[in-house]
Amino acid sequence: MPRRAGRRPPEGRSEVLAREAAACCLGATVEHCDDGTTDAMPDGLIRYEHDRTAALEVVGDHLPAYNASGPRCRSGGTDA
Repeated sequence: MPRRAGRRPPEGRSEVLAREAAACCLGATVEHCDDGTTDAMPDGLIRYEHDRTAALEVVGDHLPAYNASGPRCRSGGTDA
């Protein structure tokens, strides 16, 4: 369904948590960016000191193969 100009989509819990986690871990300001005016906008903008800016995009994949990779990623690449 296409977005309507000027209408901000509801921000989901995952986007809020991602912004808060990124701000805490990176020590940067993270702003909500996706205002619904166009497709493919980043969910947030990470504003570092010295005028550096990066995009934050929150994605989810709930396929069993993706979820199975979680324990491996959390263990630093080992199967422990």
